[in-house]
Amino acid sequence: IVSGGEDAHLRYWNLGLIEPLQRDLILNHTIYDLEPTVDGSIVVTGEGGWNGHANSDTLRIWDADGFLVRGIQAPIGFVYCVAISPYNLWTVASGFYGDIVVYYTEDMVLYATKATKKHRTKALAFSPDGSVLASTSTAGRIQLWSFPQDCAQQSCELDLLPVSMSHSGSWSFPIAFLPNKPSGIIEIVSGSDGGIIKIWTIDPGPNDPMVVYELSVESRAVCCLARSPDGTKIVAGGNGDITVYDYDADNRTLEILFQNVNAHDGRVNDVAFSPDPYNPQIVSGGADGALKLWNLGS
Repeated sequence: IVSGGEDAHLRYWNLGLIEPLQRDLILNHTIYDLEPTVDGSIVVTGEGGWNGHANSDTLRIWDADGFLVRGIQAPIGFVYCVAISPYNLWTVASGFYGDIVVYYTEDMVLYATKATKKHRTKALAFSPDGSVLASTSTAGRIQLWSFPQDCAQQSCELDLLPVSMSHSGSWSFPIAFLPNKPSGIIEIVSGSDGGIIKIWTIDPGPNDPMVVYELSVESRAVCCLARSPDGTKIVAGGNGDITVYDYDADNRTLEILFQNVNAHDGRVNDVAFSPDPYNPQIVSGGADGALKLWNLGS
């Protein structure tokens, strides 16, 4: 497990022993977001510090052993959110000023900058095939961008897709793509501190504008969420609680499978599923400084 937080420490944990490994790294500022690749070969971190302090907008790439590969300062204010495309080709980040920046992961050369109406971007996520980038903002909007597959030979211009999605709440807007569906159908799960979880089914259609179907369920405040590798389960963290939902795509239902209302003392800042589909576990990190492992059903 890799974790980061307000104390500016990036820590690599041994899952068997639940103790820090030798890689306990002190960065410059709060680590607002980190993203490991699917294969675990690299981790990208985004930092932020107030008042324009030196290195207050740093984006870093780390290898699997916790050694720094490359670090740059991104022109986006402090870095709120990061994401890595499939096959690790592209690293994207956004933050205080709302702009999305696109870097080629291998050398961290800036390929594109996209303005998002200056609202702070709260989350970024790639579709499983890397063709769509989703962003959420403090305005409660979810925007989808067509992501070029070969930025080296194109302008790498992100085109806003003609789809409108909005959410209740005021601050937290986590988002995740569900696995690919046939016929180009896209499914996205989102949440907010307004206490609503939504699953959006977006059907591009061959000739028609995008059609959006919405499944909405009442929940507790949602500060973070993640989906299982097979897309059948969704975990959400809120003000001290974590809830696991069972998602039935065929019948369009979202049912509570497991809930712990005292998971953490204070806000749950992040949750993630283990990549092993045969031994599903969940890790959660809270404002109480605790990192916890959960077995489904226990």
